[in-house]
Amino acid sequence: MICIRCGWCCKNMMAVVPDNPRWGPMEENLIVTPGDGQRCKHLRGDIPGEYSCFIHNREYYHEIPCHEFGQIENDPNSVCRIGMGVFQQLGKDVNGYLQEHGFEIVVNEIGFPITEDSKGFDGASV
Repeated sequence: MICIRCGWCCKNMMAVVPDNPRWGPMEENLIVTPGDGQRCKHLRGDIPGEYSCFIHNREYYHEIPCHEFGQIENDPNSVCRIGMGVFQQLGKDVNGYLQEHGFEIVVNEIGFPITEDSKGFDGASV
């Protein structure tokens, strides 16, 4: 799944995260994000599509619940459906975002990659 950094999960999902990023996920350094619309303390930025996570690139990131978030599809090239919804509500262009950020894919209106295999005989995506 491709996260398009809309910020929804970092505000609306309850997760256990390190309080002090330098110490990592030690038992005495864990807090629970409320998941009630308040932003996680590690979320940086103010604009959907431009958010970043302070601990996302830490060596222990794979050990915290945020890393496990995903969706039903196992395709690593499908765009997060929550992010798609946020972008659509804001009138943001998801494919423009992907292009701007170096992704070499184009997705349909629900976030699935459009490939030659997914096109019908008339060239339209199915």
